Amino acid sequence: MAILHIILPVLIGSLIGYCTNYLAIKMLFHPYNAVYISKWKLPFTPGIIPKNQSRVANSLGDAVSEQLLTKETVTASFRKDHAGRKMIEELVSSVFSSKQSVSEWLPEGDTQEELINTFSGYISRSMMEKAEQIELKPVIARIGEDTLEPLLESKPLLAMFVNDSLKNAVYERLGEKAEEYLEQNGEETLKKFTEDYLREMGEKPLRDMFRSPEEREKTEALLSDLIEHAALRYSDTLLDQVDIREITRQRIEEMKVEEVEHLVLSVMKKELQAVINLGALIGAVIGIFNVFI
Repeated sequence: MAILHIILPVLIGSLIGYCTNYLAIKMLFHPYNAVYISKWKLPFTPGIIPKNQSRVANSLGDAVSEQLLTKETVTASFRKDHAGRKMIEELVSSVFSSKQSVSEWLPEGDTQEELINTFSGYISRSMMEKAEQIELKPVIARIGEDTLEPLLESKPLLAMFVNDSLKNAVYERLGEKAEEYLEQNGEETLKKFTEDYLREMGEKPLRDMFRSPEEREKTEALLSDLIEHAALRYSDTLLDQVDIREITRQRIEEMKVEEVEHLVLSVMKKELQAVINLGALIGAVIGIFNVFI
């Protein structure tokens, strides 16, 4: 009887502590919905997290955006041990060594055609803007001289009928016609040529566009440098466009309570079990005090 007098309070205290903490943790999530008896809602229903899911989502969004995934921590992680550089190099290398054609890396259907049309239009317009700055008449004259003079030297009889005035008139007329043709048809011709070239290149893997492995490696290194430079230079701007707080808040708020429970338990199952066990230990200690006090 004396032993039972000692053991029972300890066991009861331990059981009470265990059950209390177990129920407290369960009540974080359960019940998922409010429970009613007639029109009277049972207190503590739904569970604490289901009842306050919106507030929890806001708090988590604030914590993630202000403490975990700040612009500074993301940039630091990118720079640490050249992790960002290594990631970029692996990505570029995998693309350049792939057997897939360029078109397979791009969206299919109308999007590809829009890209080809946009790039060819930009390239042709840019080339025409530069071409319009070139004086074609002197160029035509030089080409004419380089072509016609050897011919006239080899045919003296013909040279008797072709004087400098006639040659200049021909060169002038050819220059005018060349400028007129470029103005009327230059952009369209260039655009068609560029479209055909882009489609042809699109059917090839990137690795086949280089004359040697050394050329490909050099291009990979240059592209990696360009991407890394852009990522570091514009990281603040890019991260400003990504509202981490809102993404986190919205994701938590849209999750079912079962999913939130699974998420929390998958991260803190051992810790929560330790809290339950600690409740049993504290209950046992209180039981011992009750015996000897």
